[in-house]
Amino acid sequence: MAKFRAQSKFKFKSPTEWPEWKQRFCRHRLATKLNQEDGEIQVSALIYAMGREAERIFSLFEFEEEDSKDDFELVMEKFDE
Repeated sequence: MAKFRAQSKFKFKSPTEWPEWKQRFCRHRLATKLNQEDGEIQVSALIYAMGREAERIFSLFEFEEEDSKDDFELVMEKFDE
């Protein structure tokens, strides 16, 4: 996997910046080939990159099935909401 410097954490006090932050993370995900990793790793990388507040928010998400919490696209949709 290619190594890149992590982008800045997401500023939850500035939700209008989410689309740009999300796009940059998605580019990072492709450039580092993170998208080829297991979903659990992708979701963990996303939450880590977003920062401490993301961990709290993620813990509040409800999933129909336990393994859905490792579905990167589904988790992104939940953060979009």
